[in-house]
Amino acid sequence: MNSMVGGTSGGDTSGAAGSTDTSGAAGSTSTTGAAGSTSTTGAAGAAAGAAADCTMDPGTTDDTISDFEDGTGSVLPNGNRNGGWYSYTDTAATCMVMPAPNGTATAAEIPGGRCQSMFAMHFTGMGCSVFGAGVGTDLAAPASTAAGGSTGSAAKTPYDVTAYSGISFWVRADKGSSIRFKMPMTDDTKTTDGGSCVDSATAKCSDDFGANIALTKNWVKKTVMFSTMKQEGWGKKFTWTPAHVTSIQFQVPIVAAFDVWIDDVSFVK
Repeated sequence: MNSMVGGTSGGDTSGAAGSTDTSGAAGSTSTTGAAGSTSTTGAAGAAAGAAADCTMDPGTTDDTISDFEDGTGSVLPNGNRNGGWYSYTDTAATCMVMPAPNGTATAAEIPGGRCQSMFAMHFTGMGCSVFGAGVGTDLAAPASTAAGGSTGSAAKTPYDVTAYSGISFWVRADKGSSIRFKMPMTDDTKTTDGGSCVDSATAKCSDDFGANIALTKNWVKKTVMFSTMKQEGWGKKFTWTPAHVTSIQFQVPIVAAFDVWIDDVSFVK
């Protein structure tokens, strides 16, 4: 099933987006043997309920951003794109995620596979109680920072998405019921994260355009059209400018624990 997603607003994730220079203790969330486990050993939930409508899976195309089939978190070099997937967290001392921040977020083997796909981005965590945690990638990262994205105050390079009308991806979760898809721009990214937005207590940056995505245990193909994306409303107001997009991100809200799979992220024309 292909699910079209609108741009409904979500909760306050102040200061969350665009940053790969993150705080919080990274760690493991392995729960080997449990239903819905992140381990491939005895993980009944990893395979159960993970059906997919393979008629919706065209495989890798020139519009594919990442298919993860080489087992890495690299962006495919289509359309002059360049980047590497990373994770980021909030500042809660209890926040632990895998893949860990401050490095390349590598892919994981899908238990039993999904249609033509054998690897996907697998993001797990717990205890992120300030705004949550996420994974993402820059789309035009300089070669020196492509692995794991640019960090700190390194200037973000925009990637013009004017030629496209949206993004599609496959997603499922063993834990967690929603995730927010976001597209940071240079305009709304903090200067400390390589953008042009000056953050203050009364005018917060990082309220990126995006859409809230409902998750189930089944693999579902989602499509987010740019025309439906909205800011959440807690930060500065910006104008959607496709030529200023720098990245794509998937952010999990505040939940006790999450276990999410993301695959075959592609542009839609």
